[in-house]
Amino acid sequence: MKFNKLFEQDFKIVENKKKVFIAPVVILVIALIAGIVFHFVSGSAFNLGMDFTGGYTISVNLGNKLTDDTYDYYKDYAVNVAEELKDSEGNKYGIKISSVQRQGEADTAGLLLKYKAVGDEEKMETVNEELKDALSQSMFFFKPTIALNDAKNGFTATYDSILLVGDYEYTFTNKLNDAGFDVKTATISDDKKSIAVTFNSVVTDENAAKLEDVMTISDNYGGMVSDGGQTSSTVSSETLKSALLAISISLLCMLIYIVIRFELLSGIAAVLALTHDLVIMLCGMVVFHIEINSTFIAAIITILGYSINNTIIIFDRVRENLKFYANKRINGKMVKPAYIANKSVKDTVWRSINTTLTTLIMIAMVAIIGVPDIRVFALPIIFGLLAGTYSSVFLAPTIWALLEKTKVAKNSLKMVEAVTVTAALSEAGTGNIYL
Repeated sequence: MKFNKLFEQDFKIVENKKKVFIAPVVILVIALIAGIVFHFVSGSAFNLGMDFTGGYTISVNLGNKLTDDTYDYYKDYAVNVAEELKDSEGNKYGIKISSVQRQGEADTAGLLLKYKAVGDEEKMETVNEELKDALSQSMFFFKPTIALNDAKNGFTATYDSILLVGDYEYTFTNKLNDAGFDVKTATISDDKKSIAVTFNSVVTDENAAKLEDVMTISDNYGGMVSDGGQTSSTVSSETLKSALLAISISLLCMLIYIVIRFELLSGIAAVLALTHDLVIMLCGMVVFHIEINSTFIAAIITILGYSINNTIIIFDRVRENLKFYANKRINGKMVKPAYIANKSVKDTVWRSINTTLTTLIMIAMVAIIGVPDIRVFALPIIFGLLAGTYSSVFLAPTIWALLEKTKVAKNSLKMVEAVTVTAALSEAGTGNIYL
């Protein structure tokens, strides 16, 4: 069977409703298991960001123009320093860096570290100060290992980290000349962790003892660590409430619109499908333990609008087919809601899939090669696109057909009861009958 002929077949969605609901249930079960695991490992099933939990921001100004590779190195270096920070008893504070942003111009090395609170405000004052000290010491104070060459007319200074000095050769040459050395050459290694220096004369033992102090790098090159701000738990709690309220109002407005545009059953089916999308997006965030912040709320609102658009397209076709098959029979039988739903999906499915695929390609590119802040937005969008397409094509029409079937069954029962009563009245003649 050719792929382009796939949806020309008489596939039956509603009749296979048990299979339709399997996928969401499986995802939900996986998310529950993942949530339980994360609850015991990290203390929370949801990785709530500092937008909703409160937290602190630290600004690290490296003071130099660095390459992208050097910047990435120090970003990871700073994260490691923060997450390995220990108290006086040797226990880790449990700091988790939520995000690292690049500050300043494109060629300026500045880091903005955000991390969630790990205790009350009094404790966090201590943690914040200790973290700033640790970052200052580890990123702006480098003590080298000195190794003289065989001719003793030069040496190699090796550091544990990448050097943060802009013009390496110039800076070290001046420092050494000021200290009484006669520098001939100064060459930085490719990995920027060592510098090889030669002199015009032999280094005496007395001068060799000075080299370590001269070659030690401190924060006098412009580096600085400072407070970047604080998000209180009260403000973050209000933010979470506002986000939930925004989502609830959105769902209510969509329900009202669809009820006005179509009917109540279509509105209920659409809102249930949208609820499925929200649940699946949350499941994705739980399974992959992705941080949930204000950007995620924006992604939810985006997906709600995108998914309801696909659902409306299908329900618009449902309305048309209901009118078309209102007084028609197939194989001598009245057309059932299941047939209407299947026919409507068949007529519109490629439109939904094509729209989703084109959007998904762009979002996937953003998630793969985009900057971290945009990537945080893109990943929930991907979950939502897949969930929204599935709910629009499979869940929404299936739920509508089941609700419509129940409605038709109730109406048929009422008609039967009416006919029975009428027959009873006819048999009784004109006598007085009290019901």
